[in-house]
Order: sequence, then structure tokens, then C-alpha cells
Amino acid sequence: MANKLEKTELTVEVEFDPATKNVVSERFFLEGQLHREGDLPAWIKYDAATGKPIEIRFYKHGKLHRPRKPALIEIDPETDVIVKEQFIIHGVTHRDGDYPAIIVRDRRTGTTLAETYMVENMWHRKSGPAKIYYDPETGKVYQQTYFHYGQQRRASKPKNPEIN
Repeated sequence: MANKLEKTELTVEVEFDPATKNVVSERFFLEGQLHREGDLPAWIKYDAATGKPIEIRFYKHGKLHRPRKPALIEIDPETDVIVKEQFIIHGVTHRDGDYPAIIVRDRRTGTTLAETYMVENMWHRKSGPAKIYYDPETGKVYQQTYFHYGQQRRASKPKNPEIN
């Protein structure tokens, strides 16, 4: 009996900035859903002026997904600093172990501004605060909140209320 090969539809959409003619977006689809095989991004956004990547997203079958690495990465086009990393599995913000699922950095310096620990879209951390905010000038923690599977346990008072 002969094996049947199924036809799959792979498409790529490329968007250009009309003024600069630079590519501003590339999206890869499989059967109409954002998807790319291997450890390759399915959606890349570029800065219209510089052409540098400013947002990189990894999708599998229409959902943000990348095991053990960030599925969403945002980059400042002027400084090349990675300003946000978010770990997502099957469309759910999640990171195993005692590691932050979301990391936010200062666009100029790359200093970490915030870390969020999450399990299955819930703020959660067994061994410490699940949300931590750092002073951009000193790098010291100015606010932290403890969560266990989405339930707030306690919070510290902001040491510098001027910083949001």
C-alpha cells in the first residue's frame, strides 16, 4: 500500500515601510497559523528607520511557544539592549525552576528593572518574591511581592515611591 503525502501550506508575509522601503515585519505561517519549525522565530518586527529587529516571537501552531528559551524578545533599536524577555510554553507564560518568566531591562543601560516569576500564567515562587522591581540607578530592590500559585502572600512597601 502506498503512503500518501499530505500537502501543507507554508506562507511568508513580508511588510515594508512605504517611506524607507525597509522590511518592518516578517511572519511565517503553516496552514494559516503562525508557526516555524526548529528554534526559529515565526514573527519578526523590524525598526523602519534602522532595519534592526525590535521584536522576535516564536510560535508553534498559532501559540507563542519556545521551550527553555524566551518566546518573546523585545530589543531597543538604538542601543541593541534586550529590554524584555518572556518565557512562554503553548501560549502560557511559564518557566520551570527558580528562574524569572519575564525580565524587563532599562533601554539605555541594560540594567534589570523587573523580574516576574510565573507558573502557568500565575505569579508564583516558592523560594522568594514572585515580582521584584529594581531601582534603575542603584540596581537595588525597591519593591517585592510574594505569590504562591497566583495568591498574594505579602508585599514590601516601596522604598522609593517615585519609581513606577
